[in-house]
Amino acid sequence: MELLTSVHLEKLIKGCKKRDPECQKLLFKAFYGRMLGVCLRYCNRREDAQDVVQEGFIKLFDKIDLFNEKGSFEGWTTRIFVNMSLDFLRRNKVQLVSIDSDGSKIELRNEEKISQNLFETVSQEKLIEAIQNLSPVYRTVLNLYVYEGYTHDEIAKELGISTGTSKSNLSKAKVNLRKILIKYIEAKHAS
Repeated sequence: MELLTSVHLEKLIKGCKKRDPECQKLLFKAFYGRMLGVCLRYCNRREDAQDVVQEGFIKLFDKIDLFNEKGSFEGWTTRIFVNMSLDFLRRNKVQLVSIDSDGSKIELRNEEKISQNLFETVSQEKLIEAIQNLSPVYRTVLNLYVYEGYTHDEIAKELGISTGTSKSNLSKAKVNLRKILIKYIEAKHAS
């Protein structure tokens, strides 16, 4: 995202509320990269994420009058794009409930927990690629919990699953993500 001063952002928002095309264009340019990153965390294919971003900006410009200027514009915007991504997954009938969603607790051994060193070893690009390789349900729960700050109760409500299933899916997502990253690191060191 381009560095925007709060004054400049405020002017852009006011212009967008007046449906000024130039302000919309500048706001789009300023937030496109960040919102594409948000959508890529949910959509498996870049083309799908780009489509969601386009739809998201249409919705943002349509609903910008609802923005309460006392809150964070970036937070409000991110929420729109997360919701648009979730809508995309639902529209495309992506299974958001894991097959083994009995809600039972899964005890993880210490070695299955993702270590901070593992994340420090890989680039942001490889981490995003690894997250995109998770199943849709694991990727969605991981993104909502880790990146968007949702609680398990909020995830359960949003996805229509139990809180226990949300916790289970997050644990499984972390285990699978760790396996993917370890394979990447091993391949990197082998070459």
